Amino acid sequence: MVGTIVETRKWQELLESGNQKSEILEDQRFETDSKFLRRMAKVVCEEGKENLRESVRKSNRHSWVLNLIPEFDSWRPSFLCGRQSKSGVAMRRWVLGESNVEMETGRFQRKKPHLRFCNRCHGKLGTEEHVMSFQCPRARRKKKEVFDFIFDKILMNFIAMEDEPKDINDQLKYLHEMEKVDYKACMRKIGELMSVIEEEILGEKRRRTSTRTVRAR
Repeated sequence: MVGTIVETRKWQELLESGNQKSEILEDQRFETDSKFLRRMAKVVCEEGKENLRESVRKSNRHSWVLNLIPEFDSWRPSFLCGRQSKSGVAMRRWVLGESNVEMETGRFQRKKPHLRFCNRCHGKLGTEEHVMSFQCPRARRKKKEVFDFIFDKILMNFIAMEDEPKDINDQLKYLHEMEKVDYKACMRKIGELMSVIEEEILGEKRRRTSTRTVRAR
């Protein structure tokens, strides 16, 4: 069994490195077991995705991710925005829980989750859902632009909406029903919004730091 696992890993590494099937089959050990190994790799991938979905379901902080990527078709959704683009980097940080949103940064300040309030909205928790909503004043113009863009795409794809969406959070669950081209376009727009929100949060931090420095003098 251990030998089979080692061979499976080797097969996956060869495949991921870009080698073609013919090159993999040059090793005779893979010639008879290639179909089995391919099935094993697929099972491992599907089990990993399901475990990831389950862990997200149990987390109140990252439940919004399931709205963004309900089927987890990709391990790295940021590729839709371009890995090196600002929108792609921002989306990757948000999905991995590395954003500058207060719910995430509050961990480093040792604040309890129920005390990680939005610095712009009194009494509102600084979650990803909150900063993406129209309730939060951050990036208000960009939010309107993205909301209108996604709403047009929903209509163009003839998607039946349960209720009329009030903000971008309500629109996320309809993205995966779109044509691939429109889906990618919407994901890029959302990545752009995340990037703008990140910039505004960092700007707020710099202004607070500057104010403290002036007062200290």
